[in-house]
Amino acid sequence: MLCTDGQQLLRQVLHPEASRKNLVLPDMFFSFYDLRREFHTQHPSTCPARDLTVATMAQDLGLETDATEDDFGVWEVKTMVA
Repeated sequence: MLCTDGQQLLRQVLHPEASRKNLVLPDMFFSFYDLRREFHTQHPSTCPARDLTVATMAQDLGLETDATEDDFGVWEVKTMVA
């Protein structure tokens, strides 16, 4: 199972691109855990789900983040698993 920050990249980028290239994605790409939606379910007063970011979710939970990480994608993944 995948953990994503929203479903947009999977649904609007990965799936169509795989289809265009006639690639068959493994089943795990069709079942995922949407961190934004689940966070909003547990913390509805934080802000609308569409406005949530990994940074705002971490801040709301009081998690420390690695401010020294230069690569934004790596930073987001590290923060998501914190």
